[in-house]
Amino acid sequence: MLKSSSPMSSREVMDGALFSPRKCSPDQAGQNRSVWVRAFIRMAAVHIREQRFGDAIRTLRKGLAKGRGGRDKVLMTLIGHCYYHKGDFVNASHAYTVVCALDPKSFEERKCLAQCYVRLDNDQRAIEECRKIPMRYYFRLGMADLFATLLERGSILYSEIPESILCEPQILIAQALQRFRSGKYGDALRLMSFVPPKQMDENDHYLMAVCHYGLKRYKSALALVNQMLQSRKNGKDISTKARCLNMKCAILYQIGNETEAKEVLQTFYESLNEPDPVTWHNVVLFHAPNQPQDAMQDWLQLAEELPYPSLSNLVLFCARSMEFDRAVDILQDNKSLWEHVPQELREVVEIILSTDSDPEVAGERLGEFAEELDKIHGDIQNEQHEIWQSADWRFSNGTAFAREEAVVQYLPILMSYAKLRWDDEEFETTEMLFEASAKYCLKNKIWRTNLAHVLFAQERYEASASLYKEIWDEAKKDGILSVQAIIPANLAVSYVMTNQNKRAEEIASSLELNLKQTEEGNGVRYHLIVLYLVLGTLYCSKKRFTFGIRMNVLAYQSCKDSLDFDIWHYMKRCILAFLEELGKGTLPQLEASTAVDLLAAFLQDLQYDLRRKTVSGTTVLINQAFQLTT
Repeated sequence: MLKSSSPMSSREVMDGALFSPRKCSPDQAGQNRSVWVRAFIRMAAVHIREQRFGDAIRTLRKGLAKGRGGRDKVLMTLIGHCYYHKGDFVNASHAYTVVCALDPKSFEERKCLAQCYVRLDNDQRAIEECRKIPMRYYFRLGMADLFATLLERGSILYSEIPESILCEPQILIAQALQRFRSGKYGDALRLMSFVPPKQMDENDHYLMAVCHYGLKRYKSALALVNQMLQSRKNGKDISTKARCLNMKCAILYQIGNETEAKEVLQTFYESLNEPDPVTWHNVVLFHAPNQPQDAMQDWLQLAEELPYPSLSNLVLFCARSMEFDRAVDILQDNKSLWEHVPQELREVVEIILSTDSDPEVAGERLGEFAEELDKIHGDIQNEQHEIWQSADWRFSNGTAFAREEAVVQYLPILMSYAKLRWDDEEFETTEMLFEASAKYCLKNKIWRTNLAHVLFAQERYEASASLYKEIWDEAKKDGILSVQAIIPANLAVSYVMTNQNKRAEEIASSLELNLKQTEEGNGVRYHLIVLYLVLGTLYCSKKRFTFGIRMNVLAYQSCKDSLDFDIWHYMKRCILAFLEELGKGTLPQLEASTAVDLLAAFLQDLQYDLRRKTVSGTTVLINQAFQLTT
């Protein structure tokens, strides 16, 4: 799964919220205040303007020692101000506590005291101080920022916020953030629509973009992200730019424009001296299929800084490659980091790993997920009924998206459990598992792909061809490399087995044409090699060796500079099968002589080419049908 930066951190609402240093006139200081105490205040004000808060505190302390013995309101207020801006919230709270004791009606200082408690994560004390301020002063003192922070943290309920600030933008945004966290993206957008655009910052716009993304309104999300990237202020801020570009990359990937998504992220990644963890993780995610070992190493390095999703993707990638022991070892070595991964995902990964050692537990958990999906399915129907009865078509409570999230967790478990049945060649049982999950997963590409594999394994070629064709047609729109190489190969075999040879030839022609036109020739060449190998193996298994060996020759000729071990393995199987039948004398004479001529020419070319070609270990997993979501 492609990963972006989170908009969910609590907004820093206190910076600069305190008042500027006050001018201390003789009237404010009182008639009895000495001239030299007022001089200390003026000196401290100069230090504060120059942000030399340590010097200001020392000066003010001297004024206290010369004055009223620590009971001067103005001096203590300024000391609190200096400590606050130094980040020493403990001493700042002590200073403001003294001020509030001297004058219980110092509501501005009491608000500052509440802010100190918020900074110290003592929200309960902050709420107590807020309640000591009369509500009529809330609007004038700008209490909305403080209550918004408490609301974001979940320390107070929306119903506990005073009515005088209930409709303030800060409160609406904090409430929208709560809705976002609970997955109610439509409600979050509804609340954000009441906030004036001029009072939104880049965090608010980003929150809206993420909500649109969660609702799969990719055009709206992309428009907001592009708007943020075009902003002069955001263009100079590397962290904001990284966040926006990762979101743009995720959107482009979701709408099927994987090539552009990769280019956008790669260009930004190469421009950075020290890439941020999220950008690095996403770049690795794009390269993982072609460079699996490098990807695993990079994710392991990232795990300490970005446990989720680096560590979870690493473990899932091992499971996908059926390296269960390696995945378990990684979890054992990184127990403390594994705790940072969301609990739901941890459960899913642990169940997937248990399918290898304890399939019964995996089967039980699969049933529990199915029951949960049934419940969500019922909730969706109720929600749709409510929407029909209301006039508001713009927003939903996100139940449909909750189902999609549940399917994302359910699908890897289903695939792992079905893989056990597949390995035992229980194809009918595997098909029953897919049929039971059809109402949840029918639109999922991975589910449809693996169902096609199951039907293909049972030699139900017409049914498998129908599913493979849907996937192949989508691939031709999104790019041939967006599907596994086995898809066009198995589709071609299905056509051959149902006497639709012309269609099989069209697939090979389409791949050859793409090989000439596209810049990503190596990827298309790989698809073409697998197609020829599968067809060659098929024809040789049917004892049509002339055509089968010709297909193997074409596969070999498509290897540009190297011959993979597995490619040679499948070629060798076909050659040995032919030689075995030739030795038995069961082949027709014409078939045998033609195949022998082809094989002799092929072996002669092979002997010559192996002097200049290298042999690599890139695996061609023709017999591996299942894939796991990462």
